[in-house]
Amino acid sequence: MNKRTLDLLAGILILVLSLAVFSVTKSFPLGRPGIPGPNYFPNLIAGAMAICAIVLLVRAYLSSRKDVAEEDVPKQSCSFQGYLMVGATILISLAYIALVENLSFILTTTLFLAALTMVYKTGSWWKNIIYAVSLTLVTYIIFARFLLVQLPMGIFG
Repeated sequence: MNKRTLDLLAGILILVLSLAVFSVTKSFPLGRPGIPGPNYFPNLIAGAMAICAIVLLVRAYLSSRKDVAEEDVPKQSCSFQGYLMVGATILISLAYIALVENLSFILTTTLFLAALTMVYKTGSWWKNIIYAVSLTLVTYIIFARFLLVQLPMGIFG
């Protein structure tokens, strides 16, 4: 497949995904004036994704076929370790989804981020823990305290 075809496919898939998010969030409750509802951020991200997808589709459509040759797309293969990392990411994400309601946002998100940083070997274990705790607390403060989004409290609620 050439780059143009890959861009067209990616643009279509991203656009379909963003439309699916818009469809799902229609049933979410609306916010009050000055306080965004639970549909605000998913719709904001889906809107940004839709804009990027449209830009990608237009760019791919306007590029001529003769400008994009088959050899423009690098031939890459994923190693076994790469597949393991993708599998681990999926399993960690599924565990996060399954546990966040019962264990709490703070505990589950900290464990989720720590596990991902360790899988991807981004630094020493103690730096990964500091990163996970810091990012979780900043996210919690922004969403729960400033934006008043109700996050799962789990065992602490």
